[in-house]
Amino acid sequence: MSQLCWHGGADALSYMAGYGLKAYLITQDIRQIVDEYGPNESIVSNCHVRAAYAPNQFDTAELLSKMTGTKTIQKATFNFSGSRLAPIANHMSATVDQVERPLVTPDEVMRLKPPQKSGEGANERITTPGDMLIFVSGQHTIYGTQILYFTDPVLNQRATIPPPTKFVAIGEAGIEPQLPPDRTRNVISRPEFVPQSPMEAAFVTELNGQLPTKPGFIEQLDLDLHEERKD
Repeated sequence: MSQLCWHGGADALSYMAGYGLKAYLITQDIRQIVDEYGPNESIVSNCHVRAAYAPNQFDTAELLSKMTGTKTIQKATFNFSGSRLAPIANHMSATVDQVERPLVTPDEVMRLKPPQKSGEGANERITTPGDMLIFVSGQHTIYGTQILYFTDPVLNQRATIPPPTKFVAIGEAGIEPQLPPDRTRNVISRPEFVPQSPMEAAFVTELNGQLPTKPGFIEQLDLDLHEERKD
């Protein structure tokens, strides 16, 4: 489980899938993401599955309502004409219109059924799951029920697995212990700059403090500057 608080997380999410990693991000409302990463954040768009419970912030409820989409409902309109004191209306007309409305309005999102709890303080436990909205990319919105992991034997067994105390890495021979953060895999790395011309080779030789057999780049540059001053 990864809390949504590390810097650079927006960029990291786009690379994690290529390494077979999955992040479980938790946030109270959309305002936390906007305050941390700005209005053009890419956190939500990089999440394939998004699960939401009843929020307390209207902006979050409005966003969830827009994410659920819209639906069409029928709205009937009745018109009456004639004397108001007549026992029977002289004329009545009815009209049925097709009206668009959000599938779940913001106030309905904020009124999602919460879980039922019992006990107080450290002894408080969830006894009945609540409702939730589940958004999966490419699928219709799911109005589901919260999963209680401690009631599922498989998830409850996984919850008892202790966290790892040692870190491993994928090496050339397979799984091997991870090196300390201040150590690299190669003691001597290959040079990043390979001279391509005699002038570049002379310049690298001068930087290394070695005396070249021929006039190097520095001497040639000083000679050119001296000739320019004479002109």
